[in-house]
Amino acid sequence: MSLLEVISLRSAGTIETEKAVEVLKQFKRPQEARGVLCMRVYDNALLENDLSIHIYWDSDMMHRCKSPLGLQIVQLFKRFGLVNHNVWLERDEMGNESHRNS
Repeated sequence: MSLLEVISLRSAGTIETEKAVEVLKQFKRPQEARGVLCMRVYDNALLENDLSIHIYWDSDMMHRCKSPLGLQIVQLFKRFGLVNHNVWLERDEMGNESHRNS
């Protein structure tokens, strides 16, 4: 099973977005964040003030809840605009939840 944690920021403008990116660059991932496979940052292709952080987790290390790492990033981003935070479970090609055994 694969888990994806998504933190999205809609800032008031591009200046706030750039400040959020700078804060994220300085952010040190805590040691207890084991299980992170990778972390990627995306800009919205159409809106300059939208930013999305995707944290890919090893399913053996992560439960079905928001991680302490994700919650820390949310706290960093709150001062720059509206923040949305979700955890997603991967489905297989047939649309079945991949965490269930067949």
